[in-house]
Amino acid sequence: MILAAPSRFPPVALVLDTYEPATTKLLQSIMKPGMTFVDVGAHVGYYSLLAARHVGPQGKVYAFEPEPMNYSLLIKNVELNGYSNVSAKPSAVSGSVGSTALHVSALDSGRNSVYSHGLPEQGSVQVETTTLDAFFEAKAWPKIDLIKMDVEGAEQDVLNGMVQLLERTENLQIIMEFNPALLQTAGVDPLQFLAEPAKSGFKIYAIDETSGLVPIEEAGIPAMVDRMSQTQSSINLFCTKE
Repeated sequence: MILAAPSRFPPVALVLDTYEPATTKLLQSIMKPGMTFVDVGAHVGYYSLLAARHVGPQGKVYAFEPEPMNYSLLIKNVELNGYSNVSAKPSAVSGSVGSTALHVSALDSGRNSVYSHGLPEQGSVQVETTTLDAFFEAKAWPKIDLIKMDVEGAEQDVLNGMVQLLERTENLQIIMEFNPALLQTAGVDPLQFLAEPAKSGFKIYAIDETSGLVPIEEAGIPAMVDRMSQTQSSINLFCTKE
C-alpha cells in the first residue's frame, strides 16, 4: 500500500502496522466469499483492500473517499493489488445528494471532514455528496453485508441517508467510529446518537482494540460519553442484529 502522498503523512498506526487490530480482526472474521462491503470514508483503502481479499471475485467492495489526494491513492492501491471487485467513488456520503465543502486536515490525512472541528486545516475543497439510499437504489438494491464508516463526526448524516437501506437489508452489520467531541461540533448529541441504532434493532458493542467486543450497557453510557468528551477520544462501535 501507498499510505500517503509525499507531502503528507498517514495516521501513524498505519506506518507502525498496528492500525486498529481488533477492528481489523473483526472485519476479517465477518467477510466471507461473495459478500458485499461498503467502506464510507475509505481513506487510501486499508479496509477496502482487506475486504476485497476476503470477499473474493464473486464479492464486491464499494469504497467512498471524497478527498482528492486520498482518492487517487485509493485507486492506485486497488490497482497495485490487482483487485477487480472494488468500485471506488470520489464522493462524500451524507444525508443528501449534492455538494459540500470538505475541510482538509493539516494533521494526518485521515482527519478530513465535512465539518470544521477547530483543528488545524490546510483549506477546503468542494466535493460531491451522495446518500447510500440514492446510490444503492440506482443499483437495484444489492444485498449489503457490512458497512464501515469513519467520517470524522458526520456519522449521523450517513445514517440519515440510509433509512431505506436499513429497512431493506436483513442482518446488516455496521462498524463506525464514535467520537463524542466531533459529533458535538457537528451539532449531534452523542447520547441521542447512541440511542438510535437500538430503534432499528441493533445491539451495540464497543470494539476494544486490546480485548475485542465489549457490550455497551445503557446505564454506563452517560459516564462513558462524558469521559470521552473530556479526553477527546474515540472508539469504534460494532452494530449487529442478534
